[in-house]
Amino acid sequence: YTPEATSQKHRISSFTLLKALPKGLFYFFFTPFLWKISNNLQLFSYPQALFWFFTIPFCIWGIFLGIRYRPKESAILLSISLFWVILLSLVMGNIGTIARHRDLILPLLYIFGSAGFCHAIKMLKFGNPEQKQYAD
Repeated sequence: YTPEATSQKHRISSFTLLKALPKGLFYFFFTPFLWKISNNLQLFSYPQALFWFFTIPFCIWGIFLGIRYRPKESAILLSISLFWVILLSLVMGNIGTIARHRDLILPLLYIFGSAGFCHAIKMLKFGNPEQKQYAD
C-alpha cells in the first residue's frame, strides 16, 4: 500500500447505501445459492443452507409472536440482530465471508425460529391456540 492510496477518502452517499441495502440483505440471507454450487468445497455449506431456508418462515413467524407476546425481550434480540444484519449486509463483499459472518447472527434468529416452530406444531396438534372453545 502506498501512502497516496491509503490517504484517499472514499465517500459514499446515504442514497447509495440505501440503494445497496436490498441487494446486500438478499445476499446476506440467501447465499450460498444452492443452484450455483460449483465445487466440492461449497457442498459443505449445502446442509446448513437447507436448514436455514427451512427455518426462515419460522423465524419470521417467531418474530411476530415475540413482538406480540414478549415485546421487551424481543426488542433486545431484534435490535442486536438488525444492527449486525444491516451492517454486515452493507460491508461484506465475499460470499464465503458473508456465509461465515451470517453464522454469528443465526443463533439469535434461531431463537425466534424455534418459537415459530413450536407455535406451528402446537397449532397442528391442538388447533389454533388463540381460539377458545367453550362447551355448549
